[in-house]
Formats: sequence, structure tokens, C-alpha cells
Amino acid sequence: MKLYRIEFVLTALFLLSGCAAPAPEAAEEESIAIDFNQPATLDPGVTEASALQLERTGRYLDALKQYSQLADTATGRIAHHRATCGKARCLSRMGEHKLAISALAPLPLEPRKPYECEKLALAGELLLRMNKYEEAESTLEVAIASLEGGDKSAYLYWLAPASANLGKAYLHNSKVGQAQIMFCRAVEYFAVLNNSAEAVRCRVIAEELENF
Repeated sequence: MKLYRIEFVLTALFLLSGCAAPAPEAAEEESIAIDFNQPATLDPGVTEASALQLERTGRYLDALKQYSQLADTATGRIAHHRATCGKARCLSRMGEHKLAISALAPLPLEPRKPYECEKLALAGELLLRMNKYEEAESTLEVAIASLEGGDKSAYLYWLAPASANLGKAYLHNSKVGQAQIMFCRAVEYFAVLNNSAEAVRCRVIAEELENF
């Protein structure tokens, strides 16, 4: 029976492997401008909205090109971060996980801003896809722990999948109790986001892990 449960959970985790953090809907700019030593020009029609639309319709190469332009011409840290994460997501969906990790570099060792936590959470997801479970665990732990305290509602779009991904990393690293806790937390976050499919998936896994 225990072997069956292990196989069931691993199958569910395989289905959960597509649990990726989407991009937020609206841009958040900050007042501090920075110079990335890139020409401040964009091709006509290139905006974050156009890049997002290309990404959401599966045109990842075209989206990657637009995100690259947006990153090169960004004048604020948030805009640069969002474009960089867009590049990494597209590269990952094209199967280029190593290039996606490189696109996120440098990763913050001690994230102080929510967008730095989001970057680490995305890196943790990529490490999972590369089967680097110990690195994924430590990266996701830092990303989530650094966001502790305060209102998290604005960050649930990446915090929910990050929690599920940390649960997955824990399970692969034979930390069943910690995995169960993270899947329960993911259920709560996905429920707030009205993502019933992922909430149910995580709940089923959490309930199975109670029997180990």
C-alpha cells in the first residue's frame, strides 16, 4: 500500500510539474531610474503587453525577442526585472532551462525586495525542471522566507506555485512532513487566486502525504 501511495504522489507531482508562475497583469514602476548602458529605443509596437500576449499564445521566440528589447531599454529596476523574468520564462518553455537561469543572473543572495524574491522563486522552479532538487530547495526556501510578514496578496501569483514547487523539492529530498506543509499552504494560496485546478491537485497530494 505504501508503494502505491508513493507512486500516486510521484504521478501527481509529474502532473504538477507544469505549475509555473505567470507574469503579473500590470507593471509596477519605481521612481529610481538606472542606466543599463543600452540604447533607449524599442521597435514600434513593442510593449510589455505585446510581449505578454505573445507568451500567453505560445509564441515564445517572438516573446523572447520583445522581452530582450524591453530589458535592454528599461530605465527602472522593476521594468528590467519583469522583462528579465519574461525572458527566463520563455527560454524555459522552449526547453532552454540553463539559458533561462543565466538570464536571471545575478541572483540575489539575500533578497530585500519582493521582486528579488520573485526572481529567486523562478530560479527555484527552473532548478526543479533540471532535477537539481537540493539547489531548488535552498533557493525556494530563501525566496519564500524573505517574503515573510506583511500582506502577501499582491505576490500570490508567484508565491502559490513557489510553495508547491518547494513541496515538490522537499518530497524529492525525502522530507515528507515539510512537503505536506508546503502543499497545504499552496492549497490556500491557489484558492485565493481562484485557481481551483491547482488547489485540488495540491490538496490531493497533501492528503496522500498525511498517510506516510
